[in-house]
Amino acid sequence: NLTYILQEQNEKNITLCVHPYIEAYINKGLISLKWKWFFKFGQRIKIKAISSYNLTEFHVLSSKEEEIKL
Repeated sequence: NLTYILQEQNEKNITLCVHPYIEAYINKGLISLKWKWFFKFGQRIKIKAISSYNLTEFHVLSSKEEEIKL
């Protein structure tokens, strides 16, 4: 999904809104999943934890805070 959004649709400065457990997993470690995405796609992806989300629920927001439909 991230490959499609970042490379096919050429979106910049996206924000990934996820459950706090998923946010912790993405940011965990010295070379985290977030940094691996940065090296793969060449741009930073913001991770935002929203406690009201279910564990498997996520939303992708553009730089204008509009939701990107997948």
